[in-house]
Amino acid sequence: MNEEDLGKLRKSMPKNYRYELAIKFTISVPYVDKIFRGLTNRSDVIDYAIQMATEYKNHLKELKLKIEEL
Repeated sequence: MNEEDLGKLRKSMPKNYRYELAIKFTISVPYVDKIFRGLTNRSDVIDYAIQMATEYKNHLKELKLKIEEL
């Protein structure tokens, strides 16, 4: 993954994603930052982050639909 891809992923993440990833993988928040800047490679963290971003995007869509129904 290049920096552009990682930047797009970072922008699509939910709030406090760095802390959640750090706890899930027992790594530090600065290490998560290094992963998202492309300074280190942890495909397991990236895979889980993509899953988080997808779930967050779907959640936002559901909220939008519920609001529109009001």
